[in-house]
Amino acid sequence: MTAITIITRSFHPDANFGAGGLGFEGDDRGFSFDTNVTARIYHIMPINLQMGTVEEVICDSDPSANAIADRVINETAEAALNPTYPYGNRIPDAPVMENDYSQPRKKPRHEETYSITRYTEDGDQTANIFLKYAGKNFAFYGADTDVGHDVLGGPLSNPEANDTGSGRIAGDWIPYNGVVPDLDVSTQIYLSMDRGEGKAYVQVNITGDGFPNAECFILDSAGGVLGLATHIRTGTALTQLPGGRAIRMCLTQLEDIDWSNTDTFGSDLSALAVYDYMSFSTTEIAEGHVGREGLNDAHLRRDASGNMLRQIQDHVPLPSSRNFEWLWE
Repeated sequence: MTAITIITRSFHPDANFGAGGLGFEGDDRGFSFDTNVTARIYHIMPINLQMGTVEEVICDSDPSANAIADRVINETAEAALNPTYPYGNRIPDAPVMENDYSQPRKKPRHEETYSITRYTEDGDQTANIFLKYAGKNFAFYGADTDVGHDVLGGPLSNPEANDTGSGRIAGDWIPYNGVVPDLDVSTQIYLSMDRGEGKAYVQVNITGDGFPNAECFILDSAGGVLGLATHIRTGTALTQLPGGRAIRMCLTQLEDIDWSNTDTFGSDLSALAVYDYMSFSTTEIAEGHVGREGLNDAHLRRDASGNMLRQIQDHVPLPSSRNFEWLWE
């Protein structure tokens, strides 16, 4: 069997999201094409090219916690109640905000559609792939209770479609719908392979809320890596996640990719376009005949936290054109 795997992830590069993200813990890492790193949401899509099918998709979230909220609540309560009161505090300490997403109803929702032409060992094959995921932060107080699930929930937003990713169907209740907004990412990938010539072309478009960071890459049948896209976040969680927006995040076009008839990558490729649409500018990550290793390095050596202005934006929602792009799209 020859197969490739498309991996798309959303993550925050810092130890926490900052004031604009209410102090929730991030992933504390840079851009990575390693499969053993954490993410707020990760989507793993194996594709069997010989059969022209998508195998079992994995879409999940790593545990979330807030290292600040409980301390603020406890210190505020102590000040209000006067810690010298003879009988001590009159209310128990607030628990830590955290969630491990082990409950099925808290898994990210996802959907995949695809069209893959017939496999030939020494001929052409194309694949059109569309994937989308949406997930919520369930570390807020009450998320583990039925009250938090039912009272603060709402029905599927599209009554005409089933939510096949999570097993829910139209009309089912989504926890925290409208109270905690979704983190939305949509990825479109067009892949054209000519195994006779040993070359391939790929185009990638990623849209969504623009927050937090995102990365996308392909693993070949031998585990080789082809970096497709890296995105440095736009705005803050408070300003970007509400509204289910679909702003531009990444655009990539690669040609003359070395592609063997066993679906493994070689060293050669040329970058026609590798863009990241950031908060205040569009960044060109690579251009021209850079090779696969050069392209991967161009992605991985980026400072995932962003420049000083970008880091200030994690705490203060500085306005930029990317914040409001959804209004006219």
